[in-house]
Amino acid sequence: MSSPNSGPRNPSGARPVSVSALQRLTEPSPDADAIGLGPYVAAVCVHCPYLEPSARRDLTRWELWEPADKPAVTSVLEAGLFAVGLMAAERVRARARALGPLVCENVAVQWDASVEEQRLLLMWPHWALKLLLAPVGLMVGKFWLGERDIDRRGRPVPVPPVSFLSLRPAVRARDPKLLTSHPEVGDIIAAATDDDRDVLAGVLDDGERVDERAWSRVRAWAAHQTKGDQYG
Repeated sequence: MSSPNSGPRNPSGARPVSVSALQRLTEPSPDADAIGLGPYVAAVCVHCPYLEPSARRDLTRWELWEPADKPAVTSVLEAGLFAVGLMAAERVRARARALGPLVCENVAVQWDASVEEQRLLLMWPHWALKLLLAPVGLMVGKFWLGERDIDRRGRPVPVPPVSFLSLRPAVRARDPKLLTSHPEVGDIIAAATDDDRDVLAGVLDDGERVDERAWSRVRAWAAHQTKGDQYG
């Protein structure tokens, strides 16, 4: 296994990724209307101080995927969602260096499953990505079809019309305070810097492909990092 201190990776040498559980419907684009999310994004801007300036500058991008096989199995889709989330994270890191901290990548999955199945789909990929990306200063959010929530002011948040992961650079002055369920992750975010490291060093072998087989090992690693039963 590679050491956690194995050093930075070549910026052009990100790990190879295989995605067979999901198939892409759209390429990343700032046009949320292209996948029917324009009204939702406009409504969320009221609740998210980060999203409005990012979307206004076309720095927030959306991509849409769907299960490659039907019926789809949640445990199989986890591997695909983790893989496409990791690819989105690498794009965030590259775009942040070129365009600044307001870049954001959103990976949406169009799936006709129950609200609970969609919530479970996001749980483990989100937790693994959250842990892996915190040291390089990335935030990972999860939003599932039909989710009902309120913001910090007690206002109802728009219900997502599709399940998605949202990845962006952390705002160090604010974001660590939001990670109340996992303050240890907040501490990592507060001290993070993107030194171009391979975030999977120490979890997978050097240069190992990210695929369904690798995902089982990543998930097992993430499970060992868990404190309690929350995967916030």
